[in-house]
Amino acid sequence: MVVQIDFPVGLRDRKTPVRNMQADQAKVLGLLAEIPEDKGGFRARWIALGPMRPQAGADGAIPRDVAEAIWQFQLFWKNRGVFKVIDGVVDPDGNTLKKMNELAEDLHGEARVIVGSDAILAAYPEFASVMNPSHRSILVEMWNFDIGGDQLKIRHRNAIFDAKLKAFDKDFTFVNAYGFHSNTGGPAFDNHALAERRAQNAVTEARLGGAIDARIRRWNYMGIDWRPGMPTGEVAEMRKVLLLWRAESSFDDFTPQPGMKMRLF
Repeated sequence: MVVQIDFPVGLRDRKTPVRNMQADQAKVLGLLAEIPEDKGGFRARWIALGPMRPQAGADGAIPRDVAEAIWQFQLFWKNRGVFKVIDGVVDPDGNTLKKMNELAEDLHGEARVIVGSDAILAAYPEFASVMNPSHRSILVEMWNFDIGGDQLKIRHRNAIFDAKLKAFDKDFTFVNAYGFHSNTGGPAFDNHALAERRAQNAVTEARLGGAIDARIRRWNYMGIDWRPGMPTGEVAEMRKVLLLWRAESSFDDFTPQPGMKMRLF
């Protein structure tokens, strides 16, 4: 799936602001965060920076480090003869966005945002016994993590950002992250710990910027064995994380299976 933006992002000729909508900035940053350094991106560098990595600014206001990252990506490919003219801006139909998509296409992951208790129950009917359909809920469903990898991908980050926008002006009591895992590979592979790290990274991403922290009473994450009745072979959907915003009493606290622990963030 190709990432698209609605308006230009960056500083034209490194000095003149363009439209710079926050959602578009986040998409461009997500692409740059997935592209490795040897392809002009910032993947390893920004993983190391964690919450200190560049963040999208408000609508119309692009942070200097975001604009600089765009310029450095363009300069990387200009020096290699791919771009002839660069101007520091990612345009919706421009060559810079096309190149970013080309480089990141195989690295995107998959995700969707589900809003409303009824829709969540339709996707996960096993929650029916503990869910109050009258309470507010938002679910981010993320899958297609790398085998053995715990890092979020661009569609995961974009979906979390979308959920944060939907949750921004509403009160939620808890945000819980559940990392599913299979039992393949035997005891030599600690799939539970891997799933827990994925869930923790999802919570970290949701908390970036601190904009919604004041509206959340508690953040939790845990690893969970793959749902009963699901296939036992290794499939991409097993490598899944559910990030759930819920209002008071929307869900009872999840009861871990024996030996599993819900961790406070």
